[in-house]
Amino acid sequence: METGQSKRDYAVILVITVGAVLRLTLAFFNAPNNTYDDYLEPIAYFINNNHRPFPGRCWECYQPPLFYYITSGIYKLSFSLTHNYFYSWKTIQLVNSIFSCGTLLVTYGIIRCSSIRHSNIVPLVLAIAAIYPRDIYTSATISNDSLLTFIVTLSIFLFSKYWNSFSMFTLACLCLSVVAASFTKQHGLITLSFLCAIALSHLYHNRKNLYKSLLTAPVVLPFLTLIICLGDELWKFTVTNHFLVSNQHFFSYAKSQPPGSLDKISFSTFHLFDLVNNPFLGKVTVGSYWTVLFAGSWFDYEWRFTSPKLPQVQFISTSLYILGFLVLLLFIVGSISLIKRSRKISYHNLLLGFVGICFFLVPLLQTVRFPYFSSMKGLFFLPASSIICLALGYCLSEIKWLVGAKIRYFLTAIILLVGIFHVSYVVYYLSISLPILSGPLWQYPRIIIP
Repeated sequence: METGQSKRDYAVILVITVGAVLRLTLAFFNAPNNTYDDYLEPIAYFINNNHRPFPGRCWECYQPPLFYYITSGIYKLSFSLTHNYFYSWKTIQLVNSIFSCGTLLVTYGIIRCSSIRHSNIVPLVLAIAAIYPRDIYTSATISNDSLLTFIVTLSIFLFSKYWNSFSMFTLACLCLSVVAASFTKQHGLITLSFLCAIALSHLYHNRKNLYKSLLTAPVVLPFLTLIICLGDELWKFTVTNHFLVSNQHFFSYAKSQPPGSLDKISFSTFHLFDLVNNPFLGKVTVGSYWTVLFAGSWFDYEWRFTSPKLPQVQFISTSLYILGFLVLLLFIVGSISLIKRSRKISYHNLLLGFVGICFFLVPLLQTVRFPYFSSMKGLFFLPASSIICLALGYCLSEIKWLVGAKIRYFLTAIILLVGIFHVSYVVYYLSISLPILSGPLWQYPRIIIP
């Protein structure tokens, strides 16, 4: 028994190490100004002015301020030590990768709080998370997404710990984490679900002394946190007159993007074979919601790290698309098995499922609001990656042919090798890809440091 546990522990350490090395390697070689959106401009504004801008001043100025306060502080500290503008931007980029590495560690912590913690399926599930292309690409850029994913994952972990211990210290930490998520990105507000669940559960279990319960910490702390979290969105509403304001309320850059209208988007098709033939953004696939979501999750569909002109790029893309499809297939098969067994779902897991679905609905709602391919992003549900890992663990545990240790470790090794080969390929050809990307390399903004 101890030998099996030791093997599993060593496998987990290896998987997390590989995942961390892949993230840090791509971040080290990627240019700081190669990002999906221009986050450099608002960071520079915070550095130069020491306060937040009007939401419509620049493309990413509408975002909540926490990421910009953190990164502007990191930039100033780095510049004071290096006196080098490029190295200071690079430091921010590497810090994002560290957040992503932290997400892997906390995800493992969440799994350890679950009923599959002793399952030999854990290294396999973590291997999928470790090489997940969407997460690796995001971790190598300057954006607030890696920070949000880390904070949301930490919130999930703290919620799980609180649910098992009912510790007031854990609840206070969870409240702080939820505030941080809400002040990092708008859909961080979804984490308020944890606090609402805690407050409602406490009131239900103390319904005989309802009025007295209203003044206890499990109700008061979530209520105060709710007020604080909504403060930033209320401020933006007062200055813009837009509820859940977006950059597209001020700029028309995205209006030239396909599909352009909801009638041109299909929500009932999935073009896997078309992706294999043309792995990048194209006319055939761009109008299929599920295809774009899948493609952006498992390969560089938006063409920011690779290029159709690179040799063997189709082999790399096909390998990743097939891996993603197999993971999806196994998830569906395992889910059917779970449903057939009619296992009772705990309140804790039910709430995690609800939060996961909320994050999964974000790109759908964004697409309805703004029907462009940039709205159909797997990036929007990346913060729920730990919940997806946990659900995948439960589902894979239901598949009988995965019970054998040899097949599990063999699949784990194959997945890690695919991830290593993928990142090695991207890094090797990155210097060729950067000048021929589908979008621009952003201009480094002017920084004024006395």
